[in-house]
Order: sequence, then structure tokens, then C-alpha cells
Amino acid sequence: MKIEDLPRNMFARLNFKLFVVNDRDTSPPNLWCFCLTHVNPKIIIIDDQHVSFFLVDNGKEFAMVAVYASTCYLKRRCLWETLGNMLTQFNLPWNFFGDLNTIFASL
Repeated sequence: MKIEDLPRNMFARLNFKLFVVNDRDTSPPNLWCFCLTHVNPKIIIIDDQHVSFFLVDNGKEFAMVAVYASTCYLKRRCLWETLGNMLTQFNLPWNFFGDLNTIFASL
């Protein structure tokens, strides 16, 4: 589904705004990040598997990561490396949510 397929005022009526989508080159985004219209997230990183951003609530800053991890093990390893590096750069509370695509092998 594309965001253009949704009714134009649907999110505005709910007091939401779209503030970022992930970048998947020629494929359509699969992460759409919405927030209340008065909130102004600060984007950290956008790629094909995640979107990371800061928020401030009641004077406290924290970070959030929306994840749609690849089912490809090698691509997921790149994601975990990127996220690990990001965690060491920003000393903040973090919240991760989404589809991590952890796959367990059967023995």
C-alpha cells in the first residue's frame, strides 16, 4: 500500500503527521513514522531497514528506532552493526520497535 492510497485528511483528522519514511532505493518504503502534529522528532539515521530519531517529552530526551529488518542474515548483520555504533554515540534511553525478523534455525 502507498500512502497516496489513503484518504488525504485521514491523519490530519487524527492529529497525526507523517514525519519520515525509510529509504529503500527503488522499492516503496515499508516504515512510515507518524507522530502527533505538535511533536517534532529529530532524525538520526534513515536506511532500508530502520529509521532512528530523537524525541523530547517533558524536558527529557530519548531515542526511538523503528525497525523492519531484512530476512537476509547478512543484511541484518549490517543493521545490528549500525545500531550498535549508534548506541555508543548517543548516551540516551532507547526504544526499539518493529519487525526484527529474528529467525531461529531448527536443530
